[in-house]
Amino acid sequence: MYNDSKISRTNLKVDGIKTLPENIADNEGVKLAFKAYRKLEKKYGAEGRFVKMQDFTNEQMFFLAYSMVFCNKLVYIPLYLELILKEDDHAPAMLRCETNTNNDDITAEKLQLSSQTLLAVVRVFTGSMRQLKP
Repeated sequence: MYNDSKISRTNLKVDGIKTLPENIADNEGVKLAFKAYRKLEKKYGAEGRFVKMQDFTNEQMFFLAYSMVFCNKLVYIPLYLELILKEDDHAPAMLRCETNTNNDDITAEKLQLSSQTLLAVVRVFTGSMRQLKP
């Protein structure tokens, strides 16, 4: 799934064999969570939205929220990425976000959201969060 996936803005690649068990767990987990979300949506109806997010569908909101799980200031720091690729059984966050929204059952095309859009929204959100005062 991630084997030899190149990390954008770097020359680093993922060892998909090493990360395979976690990749499967990520992929199946998001599919299961999405099915559960749909059941809740049928039972309770649509969720409320922030004013500036009224144009997003429920499905799009689900995946925007999913993508925010992978928000990380360290994502593109080369030394951090090298450490993650060497020591962690998980693929780097940005690949987990992009790949799990492009699997057979749930595609960004069906949602009319590109993985770049997901990452852009995450960046905007994390920037906004840093501006909030406690």
